Amino acid sequence: MAFCPNCGKEIPDDSVFCTECGSKLEDYVKAPEQEAEQVQGEGTTEEPVQEEPVQAQAPVNPATAVQKLKQPLSKKTMLMIGGIVVIAVIVVIAAVLINKAKHTINLEDYVEVTVEGADGYGTATVTFSDDLETKINEVGKEPKGSDNELAQLAELFGESVTIYEYLCEEEAFSYEADVTDSLSNEDEVTVTFDYDNEIAKEYGITFKGDSYTYTVEGLEEIKEIDPFENVTVEFSGIDGDVSAEIKDPDESDMFSYYIDGNDYDLSIGDSVTVKVYEDAETIASQGYQMSATSKEYTVESADTYLSSLSQLDDNTLNSMKKQAEDVLKSDGEDDDDFKYGSWSYKGAYLLVAKDSDTWSNHNEVYLIYTSTITAKDSSDEFGTKKMFVPVEFSNILVKADGTVEVDLTGADLVNNGFYSWGADYDYGFSSQKKLYEEVIKDSLANYTYEISDGLKDYK
Repeated sequence: MAFCPNCGKEIPDDSVFCTECGSKLEDYVKAPEQEAEQVQGEGTTEEPVQEEPVQAQAPVNPATAVQKLKQPLSKKTMLMIGGIVVIAVIVVIAAVLINKAKHTINLEDYVEVTVEGADGYGTATVTFSDDLETKINEVGKEPKGSDNELAQLAELFGESVTIYEYLCEEEAFSYEADVTDSLSNEDEVTVTFDYDNEIAKEYGITFKGDSYTYTVEGLEEIKEIDPFENVTVEFSGIDGDVSAEIKDPDESDMFSYYIDGNDYDLSIGDSVTVKVYEDAETIASQGYQMSATSKEYTVESADTYLSSLSQLDDNTLNSMKKQAEDVLKSDGEDDDDFKYGSWSYKGAYLLVAKDSDTWSNHNEVYLIYTSTITAKDSSDEFGTKKMFVPVEFSNILVKADGTVEVDLTGADLVNNGFYSWGADYDYGFSSQKKLYEEVIKDSLANYTYEISDGLKDYK
């Protein structure tokens, strides 16, 4: 055993520090010769005074002291050093974990679920939030060297590609919802995630997350709605050739419509069926239930071709007479070889086509006028004759509102050159019977006819 030079306590031979007072032993190691010289230098010529004996300390051997200094540290020191090492290791591990956590993205934190529609008919929409794109681009790191595919794509397409865009293209992460429609309040929508960390780790990212569950709430009770409340069908055209067009004054964003079946060549009394394109489930997802999905619209009225002389009101007939007389004055008196008397209205003929699809005139009205016409040359065989001259109006319409529409500018004289060869006067006929035979009788195969008062029927 050895003794501490400072406190004198007994300590183990291999101690570097005193276990009692903590003194460092090497500070007290001195060679015996130095101690002896120091004693001699301090002596006097006087006789040494004998002091009472004290307990002697064991001499320190320099070799032994050096050997002791090379021995292992004390237990207390080891504990201190060990504590420092442990703290350092903890700090390093914590730094690693913090860095790893920074680059680990939990997809559960970035999924968003929204629902719309009515209770029992709700529809869920699942998306990743915009924050996910920000997070990926923020913590991700582009590979260096030839493995940097972002740089290669940028060079190929001439524009930069973000880490987020690349991972999306590579389908490095995705989600799937177990149910997205026909939802009611308190239903649950479970979203599961799929990701490929082999791809993600190339960009310093690790994905995690198993599933996310959303509980449906806030869906309102379904409401009934009439999709045809403001919808009308506009019919236009002539009876037998009517077309239908849907009119939606509100131009609804919820509904769109179509005519199921024929929407042209319609006649009065025909019907068309208007239907809604959207199905009941689509409308229900918006919170509504349709009271009907189709509706019939009937052609109540339409323009028609005049079919009876009684449909000619006095105003219309007078307008026709005025135009007829103007035509007679301008065209019927254009031959300078004749002198003309006054023109007198006698009545009217009406021809109505038997086939409503005819390419010919649908109707023809002839206003019959008479006048005495005399050849100026007394030697002319024509002499003086009473002529029956018809002025023709065709395709007269009776509008849906009951008014009559006549193309007055289409009035035309009937040229008798088609009927009486050799006549010197080009228009009219020398008798009412001849007019009937040439204008009416020859058309009976394709037309029915009506004669007004004042004219004789030669059937």
